[in-house]
Amino acid sequence: FSIFAKAYNKDKYLSDNLISMYAKELLKCGDKDDFTEASKIFEGVLINQKITEEQLCKVSCILAKAARLVNDDAAFLKYTTKVLVASPCSEICLELGEYFLDKQDNEEAIVWFYNAAYETEPILDINSQGKAPRLGLAQCYANIAKELGYTDFTEETASASSPPQDVSAIIELHKKYLEEAMKWDVPEE
Repeated sequence: FSIFAKAYNKDKYLSDNLISMYAKELLKCGDKDDFTEASKIFEGVLINQKITEEQLCKVSCILAKAARLVNDDAAFLKYTTKVLVASPCSEICLELGEYFLDKQDNEEAIVWFYNAAYETEPILDINSQGKAPRLGLAQCYANIAKELGYTDFTEETASASSPPQDVSAIIELHKKYLEEAMKWDVPEE
C-alpha cells in the first residue's frame, strides 16, 4: 500500500483511478493497520480534493470500515450516512451489517446484510454483494437460534432430530444463507 501513500504524499492528490485501485486493494487484503493508515490519506482526499459523488462514496466506504475496525462509532456514523444519502452500495450495507453484528444486534444486522446481498450494487468489491453478506446472514440466524436455546448445528444432529418448533424456521434460514454463501461465485459479465 506504500505506493498509494507515496503518490498521495507527493501531490496531496489521488486521481479517480488511484482512489478506486487503493480502495479495492484495501477491501481485498487490507488489515486494521492498513485501514488506519489509509484513513489519513482518504480523509485528506475529502478535505483537499473536489470529488464526485461516486468518489465520495468510495472514499467514505473505506473511512467507514476504518472507523468500524477501531470502534469509532461517531466516525462510522459520519461516513456511512454520507454514502446512504448519496448512493447506497453493497459495501456500506455490508459494513453496517458487520457493525450491528459486532454490537450483537442480530435483527438490525440481518437488515443490512440482506441489503448488501440483494438490494444494492457494489461500487468497489463484487464480493460485498456475494459470499460475505450471506455468511453474515447465516451467522445472525445462528446467533438468534442460540439465544433461543438451540446450539447444535452439526449435520448429524440436523438429520437425526428436528430442532424445536420455535427455532426451526430460523435454522432453515441459517442453512439457506450458509448454502448460498458456499455456492456463490462471481457472476460472469
